Amino acid sequence: MNTKRKYENLKLKVNLAEKSRETSRDSKSWFILRDLKKKKLALRDALLTQNI
Repeated sequence: MNTKRKYENLKLKVNLAEKSRETSRDSKSWFILRDLKKKKLALRDALLTQNI
């Protein structure tokens, strides 16, 4: 799986996690969302460095 496809997959997972976070406001959902966003940002940075 290439980096762009991984990024798009994580983007979808982040959107789903944000929607579930609206209903479940516990600490577990916050940690999951935070980790997914960190991974997504790391992949975005990797994509940007590949394009340079």
